Amino acid sequence: MYRAQTTSDSSASCSLPATERFVGDLNLESLIRERLDESAGNPLRDRIGLWISSPAAQKAKPRSVQREQATGKEHVINTPAQGQIHGRAIASLLHQRFAAGIQACEQLPLATRQSLSAIYFSKIDHIVPIVDQKISQAQAEGSASVFLEKAMCLSAAKTRAANPHLRLVPNSPILSSRRFCSEIYKGLVAAMEAELEPDRLTRIRILTLMSLHCKGLEGAEAASLHLCQAIHQAQTVGLHLSRSNQTSMDSLTKLFWCLWTLDKIHASIGGRPVLLADRDIGAVNPNVGAQTS
Repeated sequence: MYRAQTTSDSSASCSLPATERFVGDLNLESLIRERLDESAGNPLRDRIGLWISSPAAQKAKPRSVQREQATGKEHVINTPAQGQIHGRAIASLLHQRFAAGIQACEQLPLATRQSLSAIYFSKIDHIVPIVDQKISQAQAEGSASVFLEKAMCLSAAKTRAANPHLRLVPNSPILSSRRFCSEIYKGLVAAMEAELEPDRLTRIRILTLMSLHCKGLEGAEAASLHLCQAIHQAQTVGLHLSRSNQTSMDSLTKLFWCLWTLDKIHASIGGRPVLLADRDIGAVNPNVGAQTS
């Protein structure tokens, strides 16, 4: 969500609104920002969070706009200001996305996949069982989705145990967790945007795993977008509905309740609406006792 300030000044420099980010109260950034701006008397406090302007956007505003911002003369719009993008810049951006998509189709080294998959199932899967454990057999047969494997590695790479295994190509230097995750994530974004993964359920799992990744100022927004896409796909195939022979322990039921849980978490941290309304859910309730025993 973005917010923009308006002014009665008719100059051309005021024609484009300056955008801001909204940060929910449960995000630590809102607490830090409010403490830093306490002396200035931040007028952008909302009931559930803060509106935050980037320094660049603030400097770009005319003084009249900054004065009106301090007096509260503002309104909300749905899209950020768009600057003029030239053809050469578009070509460069498309080339970068194409290269990232090609790289995303290449498998990680076998040792990296095996090590990070083992870490994923030992440290992450029992908390959020997003991936069907039958993928282990598919990996052994070489039929597992390369994108799902990379999404699993993206999550596992953040653990300390993964540090010795972070290679993108065989016999290459070991990368830092930040660099490894950045490269994997960039490729997955390109692959999902190009719809390179043909299986819908696998796409849901990949997008859900991508929603666990958050980096940079817009990381929370991107993570929320991936979760929205995963929930949309899940609703399309009816994961929220009751199915014949459905049990609380089957992989699709677990996947749905992972989406439900992450939806609540993103809503709480990001100050966003809940996407999955409880009244619309017909899926079997999870058997928490059986999963923790």
